[in-house]
Amino acid sequence: MAGPGTGSLRSPALRTWIEDFVTWANAEAAGHGPPGEVIPPDPHEAVGTGRFRRTLAWHIAGARAGPSP
Repeated sequence: MAGPGTGSLRSPALRTWIEDFVTWANAEAAGHGPPGEVIPPDPHEAVGTGRFRRTLAWHIAGARAGPSP
């Protein structure tokens, strides 16, 4: 855990940030992209840092790969 004044996020703040990001990303996907591009709810618990990292990496890898031929 980071100490005061380091500028890092603590776990509760990070969870809130991730939940807010998922809400925003899903709203953007619903308005601009195919419906399959939303971040689905996690059946086990709220989206945590591990799942967030995997989801973000999956989208970055897909964007870097470019469109399918």
